[in-house]
Amino acid sequence: APIKKPPHVARVFKNIFVVALNKTKLNIEVFELTTGNRVFSRQGLQAGTPIILNELSTGTYIVKITSNDGKIVQQYKMLKM
Repeated sequence: APIKKPPHVARVFKNIFVVALNKTKLNIEVFELTTGNRVFSRQGLQAGTPIILNELSTGTYIVKITSNDGKIVQQYKMLKM
């Protein structure tokens, strides 16, 4: 099922709203691009759960959203300014 994210997220990077059309539980991981270090991880999120990422430093991150069976639902690059 496709994931929708607000268009302003790439600029603001304060919230990511996980919205899955099939209402499946999802897992989210955020990695710092230059080091590859995982800086945020949550498992078993319900569709529509807000994800607050205010504590992240300025930089570029990879956001990976997977289903409980490990399949990648979506992966994208995000910039926090």
